[in-house]
This record gives sequence, structure tokens and C-alpha cells, in this order.
Amino acid sequence: MNKFVIKGGRPLLGEVYVSGSKNAALPIIAATVLVDEPVVLDNLPNISDVSVMLRSLEEMGATINRIDKNSVRIDTTSLRNRSVSYEMATKIRGSYYFIGSLLGQYGEAFCAQPGGCTFCDRPMEQHIKAFEVLGAECSFEEGFYTIKSDNLTGNRIEFDKITVGGTINTI
Repeated sequence: MNKFVIKGGRPLLGEVYVSGSKNAALPIIAATVLVDEPVVLDNLPNISDVSVMLRSLEEMGATINRIDKNSVRIDTTSLRNRSVSYEMATKIRGSYYFIGSLLGQYGEAFCAQPGGCTFCDRPMEQHIKAFEVLGAECSFEEGFYTIKSDNLTGNRIEFDKITVGGTINTI
């Protein structure tokens, strides 16, 4: 484990900038679908995955206003589309986070098979299993997931393997 050892009797002075985390930013961006008023997110990393998530929201009808390179105002109150496009979904793995938020807010979600890096296998089966346990009907046809439910109901979910993304998406 790395640590800082500070010796001396003098006070520390200065500032340290801690950049935002992609793994925190992507599910937070998707969660804005669940909010009934505009949201301002600060300290977003200025990376392509964040840009793809924001473009996905714009395609669904959200209004995105960049405040600066690390801050954005998101208004999802006028979403008209419950689908993450094939083009956007296949660019990043985190596009699957929209399934949970769209399902929770509107009772339906459509998303192409998520893409992104291929350095390890990260299937969607655990996500789908959890949505079905909560009462959703799930199908996968021609590269698109269709998830619908008129009444999601809390339930005990036991994943077959560890899945951070699946847990976040289900919550």
C-alpha cells in the first residue's frame, strides 16, 4: 500500500486536484434519467466515455449544456426516446446503465448490446437475471435488448458471480 509519511513540525500548505472517476461518472450520468429536474454534475472526467454517455442522452431528447470541460447541466425532463442507439451503445460498455434508469423511470428500455473494451468477458446475463427477478420481461433480438415492466417489485437477488455493474444497474 502506498502512503505519505510526513515528518517535521511545519504545517502543510498547497492544493491537490483530484479528478473525477469514469466508473463513478457513467452510472451517475445514467441516473439523471430518474430525476424530475435539471441536474448539474461537476468534476466529470473529460474523456470519450463521458462524451458518449452525454450524446446518448441528447439522442434520447435530453438537453445537455456544458458549463466547462468538467461540469455539465443535464435536463432529462423531456426525454422522448427510451432507446440507446446502436451507434452509442456499441462504443462503450457503460451504456448498459441506461437500461436500469430507463426501466425504473418509464417501465421500458431498449439498448443495443453494449460494446467497449474487449480485455475481459463482461456479459449481460447477470443484469438481465436481476431485472427478471424484479418483474421485468427481457428479450434480446437482432442485437437489441428490450426490457419492460408495468410493476417492478423489490426482491432478493443472488448473482451467480461478482458484478459491480450489474449491482449498480439493478439498484
